Amino acid sequence: VKGEMTSGEAQANADEEMIEECKEVDVVGILKSIKTCPDAYAIFETEAARDAAVDTAVQSGGVEFHGNLLKLNASRVEPQTVNWRNCANTDLIVKAKRVAMGFCIMLAGLGLWVVAFYLPYAWFTLTFNYSYGQEPGFVAGMTFSMVVVAGNALMYLVCSEVADRTRFIYVDDREVCYMLLYCFACVFNVALDLITTYMVAYRINVGLRMKT
Repeated sequence: VKGEMTSGEAQANADEEMIEECKEVDVVGILKSIKTCPDAYAIFETEAARDAAVDTAVQSGGVEFHGNLLKLNASRVEPQTVNWRNCANTDLIVKAKRVAMGFCIMLAGLGLWVVAFYLPYAWFTLTFNYSYGQEPGFVAGMTFSMVVVAGNALMYLVCSEVADRTRFIYVDDREVCYMLLYCFACVFNVALDLITTYMVAYRINVGLRMKT
């Protein structure tokens, strides 16, 4: 019994100390010190309710809240297309740095793709002996083609990861960024293919002893 009383008293003392520590914490001060975003989102059940609230706020000149005047505007996106985890108080400089860093990562990925995936394919096609109309076999051509396909899949993943790490607030903006990066990678790939195809066609014509 004495042991149980001692344990109970120890637990009570620990609870009292925890309560005292909680009392010493200035929760209101901590909340006021947090730097928040200038925008907030209010979700309504229907668009009619949203439009009515916006019209009322516009007619009254805004909504007063703790000495501040709040303005309501209809959002251009749906709640499902907002990346809530990316809603942070970031300025344009931070966003520009993220975009620049993402573009640098994209260029690094393209460099890796060229060296590790496309260069072996280009070397094989350009060093093949095209004399008398010879062409690479099906197995060799398919093997190097699959290597290029694997590199393209890697670039798609890089584009997606860069778009995610840029931390856009809206899903639409993220998809636009991914599409632009994807198109840039595709255009770069097509440009290399055109150059390689031209050089291969030239070598084939030389091998056939055609006038070039």
